[in-house]
Amino acid sequence: MSRHDIPVLTPRQHEILTLMARGLTTPEIAGELVLGRDTVRTHQQGIYRTLDVHTAPAAVAAGYRVGLLDDHAVR
Repeated sequence: MSRHDIPVLTPRQHEILTLMARGLTTPEIAGELVLGRDTVRTHQQGIYRTLDVHTAPAAVAAGYRVGLLDDHAVR
């Protein structure tokens, strides 16, 4: 997947990916967004499928690589 093929995430998935990039854990993301942990995990699985990865660090790296994340959005 290249920067020219930017995958489409839902707004909630993008929000969760951004929080993952900030280093928040699943329970922290759940608390921040007032969601259940299982709901956050479901969104994370969707992110992983869309980005064709299997872990949170790989999702964050892919997010930067394809242009879904940038340093300004993560601060």
